[in-house]
Amino acid sequence: MKILRSSTLSILIIFLAFSSCSQNNSPEVPNAPVGPSTGETNVPINFSAFTTDPDGDNISYQFDWDDGNLSIWSDYIPSGDTIVVNHTFTDTGTYGIKVHAKDDYRMSFLDAIVGATSNWSAVHLVHIVESDTTIPQGYPNKIVDIIPVGTHPQGLTSLPNGDYIYVTNSDNDNLSVIRTSDNTVVKTIPVGNAPRDVTSLPDGQYVYAVNRDSDNSTVIRTSDNIVVDEIPLGDGPRGVVSLPDGKYLYVSNRYSNNVYVIRSSDNTVVDTITVGNDPRGITVLPNGEYVYVTSMGTSSIYVIRTSDNIVVDSIPVGYWPCGIASHPNGDYVYVVDESLDNVYVIRTSANTVVKTIPVGANPKNAEVLPNGKYLYVTNRYSNNVSVIRTSDNSVIDNISVGNGPNFVRSLPNGKYLYVTNSYSYDVYVIGY
Repeated sequence: MKILRSSTLSILIIFLAFSSCSQNNSPEVPNAPVGPSTGETNVPINFSAFTTDPDGDNISYQFDWDDGNLSIWSDYIPSGDTIVVNHTFTDTGTYGIKVHAKDDYRMSFLDAIVGATSNWSAVHLVHIVESDTTIPQGYPNKIVDIIPVGTHPQGLTSLPNGDYIYVTNSDNDNLSVIRTSDNTVVKTIPVGNAPRDVTSLPDGQYVYAVNRDSDNSTVIRTSDNIVVDEIPLGDGPRGVVSLPDGKYLYVSNRYSNNVYVIRSSDNTVVDTITVGNDPRGITVLPNGEYVYVTSMGTSSIYVIRTSDNIVVDSIPVGYWPCGIASHPNGDYVYVVDESLDNVYVIRTSANTVVKTIPVGANPKNAEVLPNGKYLYVTNRYSNNVSVIRTSDNSVIDNISVGNGPNFVRSLPNGKYLYVTNSYSYDVYVIGY
């Protein structure tokens, strides 16, 4: 026994000495997983991730689903390759998914993998709602309800659970809160002067409305619809979007030609990014890495890298780019040109325009259904909404709505879309 213990100790000493001299490095921390921001219970959802290993070792991945479950470690794949896994959530709620990686560094004299493991990534939030098996095939194309709201309604946003829609009424300086179960206005909330766009944080706890004429943002706590903060902004704030993790919001300021970055934890402006003249629409890719902003004054799109808030690209488009929307898979963004009556399809991998789609007169804004199959574009002077099939970028339908349609937003389940009509002072609901 003494000889055995001595031999074991010697092997252990050699192992530790070899380990201390090893130059193996852990893989880089992966970015937050990429995947949809909404999903349904008992329906598998795909998420992807990738990272690189400084030593070129193969990499295995493990996901934390934030529902009490960890994925098994994946097979080892080459450094830099993307892993795709799926998970099924059984309960509703908002989940923060994260991932880490380990390499397959092997000690030859032991013939054993003793790889190093990275830290956990940032989280990707996904909101899970009850599975709705009643959604038919095809796409929503019928007017199923008309909801009177305030004067000159503009932007609107849905809470992640789809229970409520918030609508800005520009001429009344307030928000209408619509309960989607019966499409009834249940609350009117005073905000700043001439509110334009509005967005919800991914966890649904707060809504941010940007007020063009008072140069600020009103923060509303959704649990009781109470105004809890006002944030000074630039001149003429127009559009607002939250990053997928909810930590920061980006606001386009139309007259000061910049974008403000708001830290949501304390509602503080932490950065100012100069872009082109008259920035309007704003969207973020699903992975949160880039924000795209339309600049009507320079007929271009500015691309902001969110890791350091640097403008990394500008893309010439049309004449008066206004609204903009991202495809749920992040491969494309869609830009609405209200002067030339077109939609431009931009491939995000190269930031190039790959298609121009004629639509109705004076298009304003756009929305892609959560399943990514259809794009809806509001045409203010045509009083209709064009439906574009994204697989071939063809207009397949035009749906008549109210007078002066402006913004359009889908519920998270994709069953209904809500359209604000600026001149008939109502919201049209498009369904099946």
